[in-house]
Amino acid sequence: MREEIEEYIKYMDTFKEVKKPYIPRFSSSAYTDNEYLCAIHDIMQDFDQIDDFDISLKYLKGE
Repeated sequence: MREEIEEYIKYMDTFKEVKKPYIPRFSSSAYTDNEYLCAIHDIMQDFDQIDDFDISLKYLKGE
């Protein structure tokens, strides 16, 4: 059992550390509600032509 534990520890040592990327902090007061609403509206318009139901069916079917 001890040998298995040591081998597992060696195996775990082979993994590289994944560092979280630096994400800048934004002041939430820098934007107004209207700017958020406009941004959300623009994003919704960009994806308006996508058929979500058809994509979901193809994904579930494995296509």
